[in-house]
Amino acid sequence: MSKTGSIHLTSWGANAVAHPMFIAACFWYSALYVVVEGRRDVGFSDATIDPLLADALVKTLKRYRHGVCHFQRNYDDARFMDLIIHPGSVQFVWGLHTALFYWFRAWGQLHLPSDPPPSAGA
Repeated sequence: MSKTGSIHLTSWGANAVAHPMFIAACFWYSALYVVVEGRRDVGFSDATIDPLLADALVKTLKRYRHGVCHFQRNYDDARFMDLIIHPGSVQFVWGLHTALFYWFRAWGQLHLPSDPPPSAGA
């Protein structure tokens, strides 16, 4: 754990790619970029999220997603390592994830029915 309470992937050393948290982080980071991409395609805008999406790390996150979701012979490929070794990557990913979570929660409260649908047996 770092002083900010975040786990930095490089702190696991040479065995990082075999660590279960590394594998989960690979998927999480990749899936996060898919949400970013979809949000842009739909054209949503938000005063909190838009500045985060202007960060240069979004391009690095995109490269990371491409690296994870396509076959790679080497895990030390720059598409992985550029994001992993960036000193602000964990805080960036966590901040973006959190901002998107709160945005989608608020959107759902406004646009989705508050009552559960009736059960099939009713």
